[in-house]
Amino acid sequence: MLKVHDAKSLSRWGKLSWEGEMEEGTAIAFSTRTGNTKKPDDTWNDWSEELTTAEGSQVPNGDAQYIQWRAKFTTTDAAKTPVLKKVTLASVQTNVEPRFTDITVDDGSGSSNQDTRRRSSGGNLPPPGARSGSGGSSSGDDAPSKKWKISWKVEDANADTLQYTLYYKAVSEENWRLLKKELTKAEFEWDITTVADGRYKVKVVATDKLSNPVGWAKSADKVSPPFDVDNTQPSVGEIKVTPNGNGTYKIACEVTDMATPIQKAVYKIDSDENWKAIFPDDGIFDSKSEQLLLETGELPAGGHAITIQVTDRAQNTAVGRAGF
Repeated sequence: MLKVHDAKSLSRWGKLSWEGEMEEGTAIAFSTRTGNTKKPDDTWNDWSEELTTAEGSQVPNGDAQYIQWRAKFTTTDAAKTPVLKKVTLASVQTNVEPRFTDITVDDGSGSSNQDTRRRSSGGNLPPPGARSGSGGSSSGDDAPSKKWKISWKVEDANADTLQYTLYYKAVSEENWRLLKKELTKAEFEWDITTVADGRYKVKVVATDKLSNPVGWAKSADKVSPPFDVDNTQPSVGEIKVTPNGNGTYKIACEVTDMATPIQKAVYKIDSDENWKAIFPDDGIFDSKSEQLLLETGELPAGGHAITIQVTDRAQNTAVGRAGF
């Protein structure tokens, strides 16, 4: 009796054929059984009727992952014994649909949350624990990334070649829109400036049609969690400057964004080389509307100018300027 043969996945069985030496009066016959457990148990099929055509007998058992055969040797002459030399079993894996394990929409921003506090009075140092660039300043010159990477993970039990089609839609819409078809890699770079601001989902459909005949192909799909697209820059309101009477100034400005929270704000006064952080009056960036507040250090007598640059969580920036 043959040990259990593992076809690696659900399979359809073809013909069982064998080669050997069978003198007159001798014969070899086979029986088969199949199941979906490594060890035969009560869930396996019963042994089939005997298969007697050496050139090829169709295995009658149903589709399964495992199969076992046994050979029966008979003779009418005790001096003669049939000899089995080779057994061949034809099978084809039943096509199984692809299986998604993950889908990711990466906006390239890393952590989208920034825990920052308002800087202390006097001017040039950020508050304890706040992020800053080298030399205690924050750079506001990085260009925002507007090409997002959509990637997914998918498994195929048949090791078929997979092809993908990508769709997107606003969460309020019913119909999916085609984004890209006939993809062969499990990723896509999406220029999100091609869509309006809003909340979206993407869907990827995987098919194994490149490895299967028409009618046998299988497909599966995966939908991403919703995400926000924000291509509109924040709004910088009026910059209000109030002198304190000792060469220092109180500067206030309301900044807003229609889609995503404000993430950071920086400023320069006059000919400053480096951007410095400016914080909301409540000390943390966590809303779509923030009231920026700054107490300057002592400035030289005469006219001055301040430039404020604001960045939202989607990395859109806006600039406001005022003289005082």
